[in-house]
Amino acid sequence: MRALTLIHKEMTRENLLEMAAAIPGAWMGIRIAAYLLILKGWRSSQVADLFGLTRCAVVKWIRKGNEIGVQAVEDRFRPGRPSLFDEQLRKELDEVLSKSPKDFGIPRVRWDGIVLAEYLKRFHQITIHIRHAQRWIRKLGYSLRQPVYRFVQASDEGVEAFRQELKKLQLMKRGKRKRVILFEDESGFSLHPKLGRVWAKKGSQPYVYTRSQHQKRLNLFGWVAPFQGWHGMIKRPKGNTEGFLKLLHHLLARFKESLIDLWVDRAKWHRGERVERFRLACRRLRIHYLPPYHPELNFQETLWRTMRYEETTNSFFETIEHLEISVFKRSRRWKPQKIKSLS
Repeated sequence: MRALTLIHKEMTRENLLEMAAAIPGAWMGIRIAAYLLILKGWRSSQVADLFGLTRCAVVKWIRKGNEIGVQAVEDRFRPGRPSLFDEQLRKELDEVLSKSPKDFGIPRVRWDGIVLAEYLKRFHQITIHIRHAQRWIRKLGYSLRQPVYRFVQASDEGVEAFRQELKKLQLMKRGKRKRVILFEDESGFSLHPKLGRVWAKKGSQPYVYTRSQHQKRLNLFGWVAPFQGWHGMIKRPKGNTEGFLKLLHHLLARFKESLIDLWVDRAKWHRGERVERFRLACRRLRIHYLPPYHPELNFQETLWRTMRYEETTNSFFETIEHLEISVFKRSRRWKPQKIKSLS
């Protein structure tokens, strides 16, 4: 007999926990449920994950239960003034943070603790410390994320067709031969390092050395098989047709017995007469073109961003050779499981 499941779209863990937070005394029931699960053998981390708590909070519940018994279930009286952040204000802030500060007359381009504190003071006459405002941003489910470029020229045309074609290729079988789906892209690394935030003592200024050399570049052609977790790259003097053809030879040698579906962007060196002749001469290679101005659809772009974050950001390299050794060494450390998680 098939087990019953909850399928209503409103029956989610988030909605139920939100109701528990709004109903007086509901958290007593949650604590009872947590104690029952712990008595059943659940770990504190599992209970914390189920109820959206920190493991530290569940550990405190366990210690309190061991100290005073079943009285640990009851809510204790908490002295002090009530919180200024009621449910209505929380919902308002959640909506406010999804917009630009400029929409509310604050001349800043993004939200942070200072800007949120200014908003609360200006519109609600609530004065809080910057650190308190930062905690509220996190409580509302926001975290610092690195944005990616979205081109103004981009349109939705072709995006859905790409997704459907990719799904079809994953399910398709061409005879008894193996099939591999690859994504390819080029990138260049210069000796001038990109800067990123680091932890530093208050009052100190971190430095990154550079000779500001932008002319010399390490030009790489990279590929990734996102569904298997394979990846690789080759060095070429320039990003051009010659380099792309060299990569195609490399892929054909790497996947000797496989049919290759290769997705690339619409750069001029990915097309043209020489590329077309090569494609027609090799029947087990198919080249597909991504929708224009949609780099986020190319899985290899994610690998380039990760490489810069893990290896070259805030890093000084004496020569291009040192940079090359460092980048290739980092690439060899990436295991298939990591590549799948990035994709």
